[in-house]
Amino acid sequence: MLPIYEDVILKITEQMTDKDKIRFTATSKTMDKLKYKLIYTELVHIRKIEHLPYLHNFEHIQILLGYIGWPNNKNVRMESIGLKILKHTKYVHYILHPGAEEQFFDRFSGKKNPYANMITHLTFQDTFDSPIQITIPSSVIHLKFGASFNKSIIGLLPSSITHLTFGFRFNQPINNHVVFYDHNDKPVSRSTIDANTHLPLDNYLRKVTHNSIPSSVTHLTFGYYFNQSIQNNIPPSVIHLTFGDCFNQSIQNNIPPSVTHLTFGDCFDQPIQNNIPSSVAHLTFGEKFNQSIQNNIPPSVTQLTFGDYFDMPIKNNLPPYLTHLAFGRYFDKSIKDSIPKSVTHLTFGHNFNESIKNNIPASVIYLEFGDLFDRLIKGNIPKHVTHLIFGRNFNKSIKNALPPTITHLIFGDMFDKPIASNIPQSVTHLTFGDMFNRSIKNAIPVGVTHLTFGRNFNKPIKNFLPSTITHLVFGDMFDQKIKDYIPMTVTHLTFGFNFQQSINKIPASIEQINLSKNYSHKIIRRVLKNVKWDNY
Repeated sequence: MLPIYEDVILKITEQMTDKDKIRFTATSKTMDKLKYKLIYTELVHIRKIEHLPYLHNFEHIQILLGYIGWPNNKNVRMESIGLKILKHTKYVHYILHPGAEEQFFDRFSGKKNPYANMITHLTFQDTFDSPIQITIPSSVIHLKFGASFNKSIIGLLPSSITHLTFGFRFNQPINNHVVFYDHNDKPVSRSTIDANTHLPLDNYLRKVTHNSIPSSVTHLTFGYYFNQSIQNNIPPSVIHLTFGDCFNQSIQNNIPPSVTHLTFGDCFDQPIQNNIPSSVAHLTFGEKFNQSIQNNIPPSVTQLTFGDYFDMPIKNNLPPYLTHLAFGRYFDKSIKDSIPKSVTHLTFGHNFNESIKNNIPASVIYLEFGDLFDRLIKGNIPKHVTHLIFGRNFNKSIKNALPPTITHLIFGDMFDKPIASNIPQSVTHLTFGDMFNRSIKNAIPVGVTHLTFGRNFNKPIKNFLPSTITHLVFGDMFDQKIKDYIPMTVTHLTFGFNFQQSINKIPASIEQINLSKNYSHKIIRRVLKNVKWDNY
């Protein structure tokens, strides 16, 4: 027997998933011993590993506290197991279910429990909406509130947090607050101070400015309803900043220069002149944004997404190093000399139907048009495009129009032009829309693996399908003979509502066949075991 070089094997397993590690060590008794030396890095619930003799080798554990059907006495037992495995555990994820918050705070606050500082991830479930009266453990780096939470957070969040997420209903001020303390180091309310006007503020021992958002936070996400002022309230540590749909406040001088990823929600429609930091690389606007972008998008931006309402001129207004550009539903402005030569991924929205002649840069490899686009494309599709998607209305000739680099080609519902010798040989994924009903003789390239026809297609397929196809889908109107015509390579086959041909001679390679419940032919057992019935 060949010797097992343990150090080499341990190094190799670092590239494996936890499941693969366990399967790998189960191949022999000798290998089985290694499972006690491996470190398992993926998040796993404590209940799944509590019985394992090597449970202390898991780095990420999850503990659910207080969910329905889990008695309190079991909570204690599971909790203690979770704490014992911390010999190698780096991250402890606590998820608090309804009714468990008080229990959690009681056990893990202050000095009551020496293990409180082991908790790194804390999530409150959607029903939680109580004031946070106990200090959150200072070890927590990821804090997430559920949908219902809408209470003040002033001075309550530890400076250890790096990822902070608020839920759907949160809409509290996040501005910094000054808190006064008396000689006993107890906070004094502003109303108490105002009631004692004869006492100067100096009478109180000290005052402390509390930051709502800790200066340690790097990833900050607000929920749907948040619409508070952010003036001087976003710490300079934040690099990923996401606002919810209701946010529509001024951002003038309010986005810190540390932010690299900036996302606005659907209601945001404020001027952005000189307000987007030069650090931003990924910029996303929501549905209603329709402000001028002239000289307003910094050159640092490489990925830019506009929402549905944006329809402003873009000529000379897009950053020079842009690689990903997406327009929303209503954009329909000229793009002549407007798209930077660095763009590789270009997406147009529903309304766009402008000329693209000499207007799509040669750098583009992914090109998607919206539903109203129906322009001539011959000579206008860049020669390096690999993914080409047309919208619903496109129905122009594709003769000698498609570059030989395309691998994924999708036509919309109205397309019904001849395709013989017009589909590039490079295509592997080909999809037709509902109206297509043309002959496919000499039309489907050898190399296509995924072929989808739309609703109306009902032409003969004899000897017309390449032997490379693995996934084949026909629409509702198809009802042609298929005996000996389905390639032996097909593994997934779908027929529509009207199909009534025998399928008993389909290739043995087929693993799944989708049929309408309207299908009335008898099916032999070999085939029947692979049938999945559609409910229409």
